[in-house]
Amino acid sequence: MLTYFLKMIIRNKTALFWGFFFPIALMLLFKITFGNIVSTENSLDERNVAVVLQGEGLYQDNFKAMMDEIAEGTGTDELNIKVEYTDLDTATEKLDSKKVDFYYVVSDEEVEVHLGEKYGIATGMIAREIADTYKVNMDIIDECMTSDPSKMEEVARSLQERISYISLEDKEGIDIYMWYYISTLVMGILFDYSSGIRVLAAIRADVSGSAMRVAISSSSKTKMVLSCLLAQLILSLSKTAVHILFMQFVIGIDILSKAGLVAIGIASATVFSICLGILLGMFFKGDAQARENKSLGIVMLSVFISGEMIVTLPGYIEKFAPIVNRINPATLFNKIFYRILLCENTGDLMTNIAIITAASVLMLVVSIIILRRETYASL
Repeated sequence: MLTYFLKMIIRNKTALFWGFFFPIALMLLFKITFGNIVSTENSLDERNVAVVLQGEGLYQDNFKAMMDEIAEGTGTDELNIKVEYTDLDTATEKLDSKKVDFYYVVSDEEVEVHLGEKYGIATGMIAREIADTYKVNMDIIDECMTSDPSKMEEVARSLQERISYISLEDKEGIDIYMWYYISTLVMGILFDYSSGIRVLAAIRADVSGSAMRVAISSSSKTKMVLSCLLAQLILSLSKTAVHILFMQFVIGIDILSKAGLVAIGIASATVFSICLGILLGMFFKGDAQARENKSLGIVMLSVFISGEMIVTLPGYIEKFAPIVNRINPATLFNKIFYRILLCENTGDLMTNIAIITAASVLMLVVSIIILRRETYASL
C-alpha cells in the first residue's frame, strides 16, 4: 500500500516541482539581493536596557535581582547588558531616542517587553528570552512553594542555569537576513499542508475519482491514512533535505552543525503540516485543488504574521496580542529553528516540539475518526 501511494504522489509532477524549487528560488533571490550584508546592530555589543518597576512586591524585587545578576555577570561568555531603573515616561523617551535598546515594565505577575520600531533580530530575541525565562522561573517557584517548599533550595540552584538560555553562540555578528532564510524554509515546510490535502484526495471518495476504488477497499481506513501519510512524509522530508543542503552550501548558513536537532525540528514540523492539511481538507468542499486553494489562505496568513514579509511584525504582535505568536504555527517553527541555529542552550525547544507533536497526533486522530465514520450513498 505504501508503494502504491508513493507512485501516485510521484506522478504529480507539478506539485513536486513547486515544492522543491519555489523555496530555493526565493532563497536565491534573497541571496542575490542582500548578498553577505551583516548588521553590526545584531552583534553582541553592549545592550542598554531600562527597567520600569511598577509597584512593590516579590515579583518586581526578583526581576531586579535577576537583571542585576545578568549585568554583573557581563563578560566574554555572557550577555553584555547595562541596566538602568527609571519611570515609564523616561523609558519611553529613551527608547524613542535610541538611548536604550529595549525596556521592561514589571508589575505584579507580569513583565512587558517594549522594543524600538526597528529593532535587530538578536536584540528582540534577547529581550523576549529574558522575560520568558523569568516568567517560567517564577511559575516554577510558585508551584514549588505550594506543593513542596522543602525543595526550594534545589529548585533555585537549577533555575540559576536557565539564564544561559539567552546566550547566543555568534559573538561577532548575525546576518539580519537569516530570519528570511529560516522563514522561507519554514514556509516550504508549512506548505506541506497540500500533501495533507493529497492524502485526503487519495482516500476520500468525494474528493477525487481515483479515491473511489480505494474507498471501497477492504483495507482499514486507519492503515490507508497512515500509509499515505508516510508516503507524503518521505517525499516532503526529501524535499526539505534539498533545501537544507542549499542553505548550507549555497547560501552559507551553517545548519548541518546541528543536524540532529534540525532533523527533529523538521520532522515534527512536517508531520504537523501534513496533519493540518488533512484536517483542513475535511472541512472544505470541492475537489483536491479547491480544498488546497481554500486552505492556502489560512496558511498564507500564518506565514505573513510570522514575519516572512515584514520581519518586525512578530514584535508588534508580541506587544498587542502575544497569544497570536504562541499559537501561530509559522512563528513557532521560526522560533524553533532560530533557537537551534543561534542559541547555546536549546531552552524550551523540546517543549515546543512536544506541543507540535501532540497537536499533530490530535489532528490525525480526529481526521481518522471522521474518515472511518463516513459513508456514501453511491460510488
